[in-house]
Amino acid sequence: MRVSVVIPAYNASSLLGETLDSVSAQLRAPDEVIVVDDGSVDETARIAAEHPAVTRVISRKNGGIAAARNDGIEAATGDLLFLLDADDLWHPIFLQRMVEVMEANPDALSAFARFNCF
Repeated sequence: MRVSVVIPAYNASSLLGETLDSVSAQLRAPDEVIVVDDGSVDETARIAAEHPAVTRVISRKNGGIAAARNDGIEAATGDLLFLLDADDLWHPIFLQRMVEVMEANPDALSAFARFNCF
C-alpha cells in the first residue's frame, strides 16, 4: 500500500524540522510527504522545501488548518492517508504498525493509536 502523509503548517518554522525528522525516522518510510504552507510569514515553506523527507510543498493563502489539510488530502496519491500536525512527533514504528493494521483489516476505513503528551 502506498502511504501519503499530509502536514498542514502555519508559522511552524520553530517545530517543523523536528516533525519532519520524526517522519524521516520511520522504519516504514512514507511514499509521499506533503506539507501545506497555509500562508506562513516565517520560514515554514523554506524548511519544508529543503527537508529530504518532503516530496511536495503546497503554498496557499492563509485559510486555516482545516482548509490547508483538505488541500493536502486532495493532492495525496497514496492508498493510506496519514495526517500529522506540524508540531507533533511520531514514534519510529508508527507507520509500520499502522500499515500492518490496515493490511490485516482490509475492510477497515480508519485506525487510530494512543498518544503521549510531553
